[in-house]
Amino acid sequence: MVQDLLAHRTDNLAYLNSQIPKRRGKKISHELRAELDNTRRSIQFHRALISPWRRLPMEIISEIFLFTLERRDMKGNHWNDDRDGTLLLCKICSVWRAIALRTPALWNVL
Repeated sequence: MVQDLLAHRTDNLAYLNSQIPKRRGKKISHELRAELDNTRRSIQFHRALISPWRRLPMEIISEIFLFTLERRDMKGNHWNDDRDGTLLLCKICSVWRAIALRTPALWNVL
């Protein structure tokens, strides 16, 4: 369903882009620009919905978070504060924040 909607939006974007050369020498209307922008945002949103990482279980993403923070320490790179890495994960998006907040091992350094 999402893929069908994405295909429709992509076709619509191609159509809208094909209208631009027809307006060469003319000002592109505010409505056309707005529709192009909205269509691009919709495509970006729907691509995000079907991205592979969304199919990963929360437990796997938690392990990736833990591994990433441990890996930085092993390389001798340190966050400015022990909490910085965990707090950064919380700032990426609401899904990552929810996963980080449900991963107690990330907060052991507090």
